Amino acid sequence: DVDTSNRLTTQTIDVQNGVVRNFVDQDWFTVCVQGPYEVVPNVPNRVVVSFDKCEITWKPPFLTPNADDDDDDDNKKTTNGGIVLDLSVLFDLRAFFNQGNKAGGWLETTFIDQDLRIGRGNRGSLFILTRDQTAVIP
Repeated sequence: DVDTSNRLTTQTIDVQNGVVRNFVDQDWFTVCVQGPYEVVPNVPNRVVVSFDKCEITWKPPFLTPNADDDDDDDNKKTTNGGIVLDLSVLFDLRAFFNQGNKAGGWLETTFIDQDLRIGRGNRGSLFILTRDQTAVIP
């Protein structure tokens, strides 16, 4: 478990494209995990998420690319002076060992209004989220 109580943590549910995106900002890095979701037919307030992207971006000055580094690692790229480590292959491995099942978990909304959403995850997580009104697209 990672304590994010004093960090910027966002969860975006892109209804138009059917994607959930979680973003956690820490001191030396940020983590972005995302994937498509499907609404569970018999539980309309629950979605099953199949995460397919995981990137960790190390922030400068903690870790910056070396100009002399000739490493052609496809899982490493640079952005904003830091290094992005793409760990998305881990989701492919999980699906392989789960007989092709890509579903990683579910998210259930138990309360929602214009300003607040309370939800639970399949592993007992409790999410209390406020809405960024500037990010809402009617």
